[in-house]
Amino acid sequence: PGAALLDESSIVHSSSMSDIGNSWPAPRCCRTHDLELRRIAAEHGDGPPLDQAEGQELALLHEASRGDGWLLIVGGEHAGIMREDAGKTRPGPYLAGHCSLPSVGMVYAHLVEFFGRERIIVVAQLKETLTWLRAASVDEDSAARMAGRSSLLGMLRSKLAETEASCARLIADGGADYDGASVNAATVLRVLRGDAAGAGRVIPQQGVGSVTFIAISHGNAHAADSGSPHHEWYLHMPYPVAAEEDYLYDTVSHRGFEAVDPHPEWDWGAPKRRFRIYSQMLFQAYHEVLQRTPRRRLVLLHQFCLSGGAANFMRLRSYRDYFGTRAWPVFAIVTSGLFEPALGSFVGLWIEELASALRAGGTLTLGEVYDLAEQRYWAANPSLKAQNAKLESEGFID
Repeated sequence: PGAALLDESSIVHSSSMSDIGNSWPAPRCCRTHDLELRRIAAEHGDGPPLDQAEGQELALLHEASRGDGWLLIVGGEHAGIMREDAGKTRPGPYLAGHCSLPSVGMVYAHLVEFFGRERIIVVAQLKETLTWLRAASVDEDSAARMAGRSSLLGMLRSKLAETEASCARLIADGGADYDGASVNAATVLRVLRGDAAGAGRVIPQQGVGSVTFIAISHGNAHAADSGSPHHEWYLHMPYPVAAEEDYLYDTVSHRGFEAVDPHPEWDWGAPKRRFRIYSQMLFQAYHEVLQRTPRRRLVLLHQFCLSGGAANFMRLRSYRDYFGTRAWPVFAIVTSGLFEPALGSFVGLWIEELASALRAGGTLTLGEVYDLAEQRYWAANPSLKAQNAKLESEGFID
């Protein structure tokens, strides 16, 4: 049902494809993207066509890009909830207000009929959270022992009921594929890359036509180094990657966080960088996937604060020149600017519109689905829209 919605013609690129001649440098990242861009350029009358051998090589990569659509849902959380808080007001993990689980359950319930359970992978603390909530809501003593106060018993029981309700379909279908300590950056990257070396399901490296990746968590950013104008953006995960996988952070300027860490004395049991997925790490995974399968469509929804940084690879000239990202089959949505809080309700609006479009036969483009969700957001927030219009008229915002 989603084929028409996610086919190649519906992908919205960051700019027109008609100006890619000499003004658009050929990517230097890899042979795949060099061939792909030269093919596109030739089709628009800018440059010679590929020779026979090059055409055959690219055709095999295109063939590997054909197949069904997959869905990856990632529910993150701040690592601070998994240990005694910095103020020592509670004794240990506190899972009563999980930031992503309600949305994870909502996304799954809306989209499982289109993807099928066999083509959905969920990374979230569902079983772990339910186990904690059930233990903490037994009586006042358990509430005091696990949550810090006996008076929280009613709230804990309410949160348990809400979590069971919002995730009912996912629970009925077997729960998350990765739960507990597996909810970390390495798991997400392994699933995206199709690395089958570890335990658990991953998205196949070939025979996949599209991947819809929905990441829900808290997010933030820090300067690349003390005094640097450049920043590193990230989303939080509740568990760290293993020490032997610390190499995943080799290309991230993570030391800048040390200068702004509000609680340097708060021991998380591992370096704090290992509890994060940096946008640069996601970009590397996207590039690796598209190097193998250049026509795999990636639909990316980032639901976390400061998520605008996750789309820098589509905006910045350095990425566009070196990697040719203007030609990548990517549709990315961010729910905040580079340094802004997220629109918490937008993931629900977009998912509802996507499901509605798929149910209607998949005739809308992804851009049209986004427009419908945006219209619903402004309709629900008219005063904010009026305020923005006023600020724009006064020259405070573009």
